[in-house]
Amino acid sequence: MTERKEWADLLCCFVSTTTTTTTTTNGASRLRDLLENVLNEDGLNWGRVITAMIFALDVRVKLHESQTSQENAICSELAELMCVIAGRWLLRRRGWSGMIDAAEPSILVTVVDIICLTSVTGCGGDLTAPSGGPVTSPNYPSNYGNNENCEWSITVPEGSIIRLTFDSFYTERNYDFLTIYDGASDNAAEMGELTGEYWQISPIISTSNTLFLRFTSDWITSRQGFQFSYISRAAGQCWDPGVPTNGNRDNNSNFTSGQTVRYTCMDGYQLWGTANITCQPNGTWSGAAPTCEVTSGTGCGGDLTAPSGGPETSPNYPGNYGNNENCEWSITVPEGSIIRLTFDRFYTERNYDFLTIYDGAGDNAAEMERLTGHQPHISPIISTSNTLFLRFTSDGSASYQGFQFNYT
Repeated sequence: MTERKEWADLLCCFVSTTTTTTTTTNGASRLRDLLENVLNEDGLNWGRVITAMIFALDVRVKLHESQTSQENAICSELAELMCVIAGRWLLRRRGWSGMIDAAEPSILVTVVDIICLTSVTGCGGDLTAPSGGPVTSPNYPSNYGNNENCEWSITVPEGSIIRLTFDSFYTERNYDFLTIYDGASDNAAEMGELTGEYWQISPIISTSNTLFLRFTSDWITSRQGFQFSYISRAAGQCWDPGVPTNGNRDNNSNFTSGQTVRYTCMDGYQLWGTANITCQPNGTWSGAAPTCEVTSGTGCGGDLTAPSGGPETSPNYPGNYGNNENCEWSITVPEGSIIRLTFDRFYTERNYDFLTIYDGAGDNAAEMERLTGHQPHISPIISTSNTLFLRFTSDGSASYQGFQFNYT
């Protein structure tokens, strides 16, 4: 995408009121004219951010000012574009499926009063709206640069607290860090120092109306980085802690200080975590909401012969599997059928603990996949016959939650 320096000076953003629609056969020039007219009519200047909504499926947009300065993108239905006018035309990636050359877009463009800076891909900034995001590391979702030193200051109205959440986080472990401070600068108490790859990060909640974040990277290896958002609310209240899948709770609305939420799980599922959590005066819960995990299929392998089955899990799931595991699953369905294997979760020690999937009745068959690490989304795996063979192995050191799969 774009160099971070071109994004560092974004000033404002806009959300919908004024609406103009255009279907063009010359995407670059017609869209440029349209947006420039809207800017002029509203008295806005270059360097502002405009929100545009795509309302046609598989819309391609190409914006450029010259042959040497251009960006291309592809968006899906109702994906949000961030079009930046700063000497050249740029497109802000958000939920896009890829990048291609194309034209003839159908675009709904909306512009209104200045609200806040809600999407930042530069290196740091001052965030003063009651809520904001997504905010990202430089060049996200591509890799950030070496020797980064970025600082974000979040300030919300007095009497409020801040809830910081992460959509993704992947940095070079033990070398590239995001440090979060509970106040207006790095003189405040440190709330967390994040490094490496995280499957899930619990929300971080301030004790006042300010947070300070600093990201630093070293001089070599870089990764994708991170994306976060924040919201605020009056102190003395907690955010809705949620209801676990396959679970229930007894308090669905009162989340003020001192109130307790009690969780239970449906039949066939076990509660994993704390059953009762209480809203504390600082706006945090006394513990994380539990999960409800299946109570069956926690052994080490087995022969599966039903036409469909699952969930099957790694040993001790949802707890960590053990060291030196060697588990094998054989799946056999009726002759003339094929198997579709899907994963609900997958988290093992990257490059050391593996689940290998073979397209047949044993490990002599063709290898289809060799999974390791944190895999948030695994595409369904489909056999070519009525058998699949799976082997899970772990080494003698670190272990993680493991995996859960189903088949049909």
